[in-house]
Parts: sequence; structure tokens; C-alpha cells
Amino acid sequence: MNVLDVLKPIDDKQTIINTKNLLNKIPMFINLSGCTMGSLRTDKVGSRSTNIDHSKNFIVAGDAMRVLDAIKETINHTSEISKIILTKMYLMALPPSELKLANELGYSTRHVRRLKNSALIEFAEMWVFYQDKYKISPRVNLCVYKGQE
Repeated sequence: MNVLDVLKPIDDKQTIINTKNLLNKIPMFINLSGCTMGSLRTDKVGSRSTNIDHSKNFIVAGDAMRVLDAIKETINHTSEISKIILTKMYLMALPPSELKLANELGYSTRHVRRLKNSALIEFAEMWVFYQDKYKISPRVNLCVYKGQE
């Protein structure tokens, strides 16, 4: 990623797809780490006791826990409404439907869909900082910029 890429307009559609692809892998990271979905609602996944199967590769488990911590911290540093939406849609064992979430928030489903898409883009823009903080490799830029080859 070129530092000046951030000045380019974001390709919303592809950035949303990329972010959903990462967040939809949370159950896989949970499985690899030995954590539980409930541990994601704590401050740091890696700082909590886990149910790691000792036959698993600890390097993989440690990597997965760092990814989960980075995801959680990225979500925690988004706007309040984005944090609520991303937490409910991706960190809950049984995420609500858009209709149920809309009813909980007091918005129309169409508005919740727009807010969710904005939250996914906001997450993508912040992700680059937290994957660096947690030394996640290989580095993945979820944002796609218009005119990017």
C-alpha cells in the first residue's frame, strides 16, 4: 500500500466484500485459537484463559489469537454505532437478522444496511493499524482504492 493511496476514493463494494471475508472467518480463528465466542466480548482474547487442545500447533493458536485480538481492538476503535453493529453481527454466537437489529436500534432495515456497510468500511480503514500492532503477517489491506491495479 502506498501512503498516498488513502487520498484515493475507496471502492466501497470490494472493500466491503474483503472486510466481510475477514470477519466471516472469525469462527475459524476461534477454532484454531481454542478460545470461545464468549471470550471475544472481553478486552483481549489472548490475555484470557483458553480451552486450547494441547495437541494443536501452538504457533497457529497464537497467530489466531493475535488475529482475534486485532479484530476486537479494531472494532473497539470504530464509532459507537459501528462498534454496536459489528459486535452484534460478527462477535455474537447467534447474530441477529438485519430486521431484528433494525428493531433493536430503532432504524429501518435499509438504514441499518447502510450503517453496516459504513461500519465495514470504517473497520477496513482502521484494520491496517491494528494488524501492524499485533504483528499479523502476511499483511492484508482490506481497502481497495479506485484506480488500484
